[in-house]
Amino acid sequence: NTTFDWRAYYSQNSGRENNTLFANLGLGVSSTASNNISLTPFFQVAPDPRIPYPAVNEGTQNGIQTRVPNSPLSWSTYNGTAVGAEMTINANVRVASYLEAQHILFEARLRQGNATGALAFINARRAVGGQGVYVGLITAAALQSELMDQRRRDFYLDAHRLGDMRRYKRFGGPNFYESGVYPGSTTGLTYGDQVCFPLPAAELQGNPSATQPAQNP
Repeated sequence: NTTFDWRAYYSQNSGRENNTLFANLGLGVSSTASNNISLTPFFQVAPDPRIPYPAVNEGTQNGIQTRVPNSPLSWSTYNGTAVGAEMTINANVRVASYLEAQHILFEARLRQGNATGALAFINARRAVGGQGVYVGLITAAALQSELMDQRRRDFYLDAHRLGDMRRYKRFGGPNFYESGVYPGSTTGLTYGDQVCFPLPAAELQGNPSATQPAQNP
C-alpha cells in the first residue's frame, strides 16, 4: 500500500503524553536546547530539506552557539525547507511506512547483487533532497552505498539510525560508528567502542547467568 504511514502520536497535556524524542533532544527554546548537529556527519550533508537546521548558530546550554536541528521529514512539523521549522512537544513522528518498505526491498536486492529498480528509487529520493540525479557507478555495491546515504536522510531523527549502523556493521560494513578523538575536544577525549546499550543493573541482578560484556557485540 503506497499510502501506508504508521505514526506515534503525542500530546502536550502531560509529561507522559509528550513527544519523548523531543524531550531527549532537549529542544524547544533555543536558549535551553541541549543538543545540536554541529561537528556531526549530518551537518556536512546540507543543504537537504530532510535534514533542516537554522541558517545561523543559536544559543544553547552554557552559552555555546551551535546549529540546533529543526523538524525532519518524519515529523509532522516538517515544512519541506532546508532551514525547516521548530519541533514541538506534541509533534507526531513516522515510525513505519511504505517508504521504509521500499528502502528494505532495495537494500535486500542490492545485497544479493540485484540492482533492479534501485537507480530509479534512488533518483526519486535524491529529488526530494534537491540533489539531482545519481551519476556514479551503476553497480550493486555503488548503488547500495548511495542507498545507505539516502536512508540516513529519509529517516533522520526518527530513531532508525542506530539500528541501521548495527545492521551495516554486522553484515560486512561499512562501519559508520564514530572513532578517534571527539570533534572539538581539547582534552583528547575519544569515542568508545560499544555499539549497544549496556545491560541495566536490574537485569543483571534478576538473571544470575547474565554478565556485562567487556565490549558489546
